[in-house]
Amino acid sequence: LTAMTNIEKLRIMNRVTQRSLDQTMSQLAIMSGNFRAEKTKLDYLRSVADEYRQNSLIFARQGFELSRLQRQQHFVERLNDAINEQTARCDQLERDIARMKSQALAQRRKIKTFEALITRQIDLQATVMRNAEQKLTDEFASRNQPFLESNTP
Repeated sequence: LTAMTNIEKLRIMNRVTQRSLDQTMSQLAIMSGNFRAEKTKLDYLRSVADEYRQNSLIFARQGFELSRLQRQQHFVERLNDAINEQTARCDQLERDIARMKSQALAQRRKIKTFEALITRQIDLQATVMRNAEQKLTDEFASRNQPFLESNTP
């Protein structure tokens, strides 16, 4: 009865860990989607900044007025600030995703451990039951042996 209680406890803990893993994997999928979206934004910002830098060089060669070049340069600087912020956001998401992957791996290991413990407890319970049955069989045989010996021709 105690072994069964232990098995049930392990099964409950295994189910709870499995649910936690499912939630972690769901969060990981969401975070991965967010990362891809943020990375796309970063790539777009970089391409816009590159385009404006190239245009600034062309405008400077063509003799555009200084105030227009300064406004464009100011805009490129603001784009660089946005790129830095977006890079930081992407870096943080990458760290969060790595942490979540590590957490999922630990939860998978825990589930495998619970499964191994459950199997071990079931085997132990079966061994105890076999031993108990064997003991009963041996006791029955030893009690009935004198009766069997006296009734044999």
